[in-house]
Amino acid sequence: MIYALLHTHDVVARDVYSEEALRVTPPPMAPYINGDELDNSDAAELQHVTRVRLVQFQKNTDEPMGITLKMTEDGRCIVARIMHGGMIHRQATLHVGDEIREINGQPVQHQSVGQLQRMLREARGSVTFKIVPSYRSAPPPCEIFVRAQFDYNPLDDELIPCAQAGIAFQVGDILQIISKDDHHWWQARLDAVGGSAGLIPSPELQEWRIACQTVDKTKQEQGEPGAGCSAHTDGCDGSTGIANKKHATYKKTNTHTHTHAHAHMHTNDT
Repeated sequence: MIYALLHTHDVVARDVYSEEALRVTPPPMAPYINGDELDNSDAAELQHVTRVRLVQFQKNTDEPMGITLKMTEDGRCIVARIMHGGMIHRQATLHVGDEIREINGQPVQHQSVGQLQRMLREARGSVTFKIVPSYRSAPPPCEIFVRAQFDYNPLDDELIPCAQAGIAFQVGDILQIISKDDHHWWQARLDAVGGSAGLIPSPELQEWRIACQTVDKTKQEQGEPGAGCSAHTDGCDGSTGIANKKHATYKKTNTHTHTHAHAHMHTNDT
């Protein structure tokens, strides 16, 4: 029995550590640099550095890149949205959640939106991004058709992350929904027009907006104090109205739609 056990050990050792096996599955190794074992913080930093990579794409026209960027509170630049059919979507160089560290060798951390816009607007030829990939799995494709139940003009919408990224439509128009990844802002295009997608408010957001407006209107009709401009002196902007309070709450609590409204940048501006 002991002989059989030793024989089994020899077989396992040969299968695991033979030259053929090592070429396919090398044994695990501890993280060492210059013979010294790394502590947890150094190992994490090394792993973080190895995740950074460079991506390149060509930009030879004034066509918008079709991405929305946001600046986080700690100054990092994150890809918040990629517009379907846009330049970046077609070239598949970036993904939602990627962190952009540099643009053509220039660091972007703590940059202002205006500086980022100018940097991308002036970029021509081969554009290089240094990024930390998010490695998020791609969302499942979404292609459904809906009939518009209300008129919409993005230029009149205070909530949209970027008015130039939206599309206008009227009651009865057929919209092809391309993406519902953002609960508040769907990507869609007019069925009769085609082309790149644009942003439209989701039914959830539109219902929320109408409910706020209805409550505010009721308050004003009842003449309750603090119910919009009807209860205030000249020069009041109605900021204490129900809808405006809800608007402020929406901006504060919805990170991907309006919390970083002044840090959101759709490259139609660039």
